[in-house]
Amino acid sequence: MKLLKRVLKSYLIYSALILLISIPLSYFITRALCLQVVDEALQNRKQEAIAQIQAHPTMLNRLPWNDFTKNTTIYSPVNTGQADEIIIANRYNEISEENEPYRVLHSFIQIDNRVYPITLRISLIDIEDLIQGVVLSSTLLIVLILGGLFLINRRQSKKMWHPFYRILNQLKAFNLDQKPNFNFVQTNISEFQELQHTILTLSERVYKS
Repeated sequence: MKLLKRVLKSYLIYSALILLISIPLSYFITRALCLQVVDEALQNRKQEAIAQIQAHPTMLNRLPWNDFTKNTTIYSPVNTGQADEIIIANRYNEISEENEPYRVLHSFIQIDNRVYPITLRISLIDIEDLIQGVVLSSTLLIVLILGGLFLINRRQSKKMWHPFYRILNQLKAFNLDQKPNFNFVQTNISEFQELQHTILTLSERVYKS
């Protein structure tokens, strides 16, 4: 295998690994950040519900109480509350006729020394679409960057190694019975300059011998 192909093969393997790692990593990081924002919104809605009940206590006269616009439900009071629980649950949407993912907060609020269970929901449909869009955009950007770097590296590598292949071809045509007449390519790469000088010196010695 030629050195150039070996280098490019290593570059392709590295690029593939970066893609395999970055795509799921980008998805999970974006998803975690979005869920964090949704969880904060659920807690804010909980505080809004408490303020609404305090302003209108008659809301608790008929339980369970539902605010369908904000997906909030308050249930009959219980003896003691428990720690908040946040889960993802599917809920059937009659309009779209399919299950939709929701971020659900199961919590408790205390009003007039009574503990009421409360459930708040936020749909994750738009969030999932946003996550997919961000991941897709990030993936395309990474592919473009890696692809561009690969093409640039391939083009520059061929240009950089051109003097070496020129030297190699002239060495193949070198005849011991003839005076050396090499026509090397001008290059600013010190290793190739040194190689050219060494070949010239060695070929002249061989010819004299």
